Amino acid sequence: MPFHKTGIIDRIEEDIVVVEIDGEMVAYEKERFPEKIQAGDVIEFIGDQIIVNQDETIKRKSNIDKLMEDLWED
Repeated sequence: MPFHKTGIIDRIEEDIVVVEIDGEMVAYEKERFPEKIQAGDVIEFIGDQIIVNQDETIKRKSNIDKLMEDLWED
C-alpha cells in the first residue's frame, strides 16, 4: 500500500511550503507541489504525489467561516 498522509498548508515562503501534518510543521520544497496552492489548502501525500483535496479544502474553509461568523454574532 502506498504512503498516504493528509496535511494543511500553513504558509508558503519563497521556495518552501510549510505543511501541518499531525500537529507538526514540516517544510517541503515548493517545486514538489502543484502550481496553484495557497495557505489553508488540504493536501494529500499519496506515494510520491502531492494532491490538493479540493472538497476537504472547501469544507474546511466553510467551517472556519461559520466559526468566525458565530464568533462575531455574540
